[in-house]
Amino acid sequence: MSRESVVGLVLLVVLLVLVVGAAVLARVARRRSRAAQDALLRDLGWESVPSDESLLDRWRGAPFDVQDRGRVEDLRGGTVGGWPLVTFRYAWRSAATMAGRGRPTMVECQVVALEARGEVPTVEVVPVDYLQPSVQRVVGRRVVFDDPAFAATWTVRAPDELAAHELLTASARQVLLAPAYAGTRLRFESGAVLSWTDGPVPVEDVRDLALLLAGVLDHVGAPERPEDEETRPAQAPDR
Repeated sequence: MSRESVVGLVLLVVLLVLVVGAAVLARVARRRSRAAQDALLRDLGWESVPSDESLLDRWRGAPFDVQDRGRVEDLRGGTVGGWPLVTFRYAWRSAATMAGRGRPTMVECQVVALEARGEVPTVEVVPVDYLQPSVQRVVGRRVVFDDPAFAATWTVRAPDELAAHELLTASARQVLLAPAYAGTRLRFESGAVLSWTDGPVPVEDVRDLALLLAGVLDHVGAPERPEDEETRPAQAPDR
């Protein structure tokens, strides 16, 4: 065997060792990461619950307003800041896939939703430069606030402008101006406030997003409800 052949063989062996070593290290890293994620979920008290396809019918706005119904994956329930929480991966087929163009592609996001105390009006709050890529628009008209800093940072849409103003109190708007909320998308709908990410994210990011939603819920205004016959105070008789 020539010297060149020996050198080539040695290089090949070294390359194989490096490839195998890298694969082993990557597998160990994934296991450690998964263990750390599971440990954090246990600390948070968020438990796996059976998949609930009814969640796909609960909310009509983004990210659910796409052509494909999609599916709920890795559904978990728990609490954060005293508010009941559900979080799950939402996966759907891309518009190109639905139209039969190109390779089949799935799109994923992580949805985080906190239950409000009672009903809340439908109100969407997104960054001013956010372009909604969804197929349908279901949120409503743009709502203007006499709050320059807030108006320069957020775009608010709602079917009921008065209800949006009652919900987004001055303290809630002040909370949303904190740097931690930059780029966050929120929507109040069907008795909850929800947000979503692009693509699956680690548990730490889900926790942080849930804490942001809890911080907003702590400051929103309660919608005014018409008094019913049982709770309306009795009126004094005419004299």
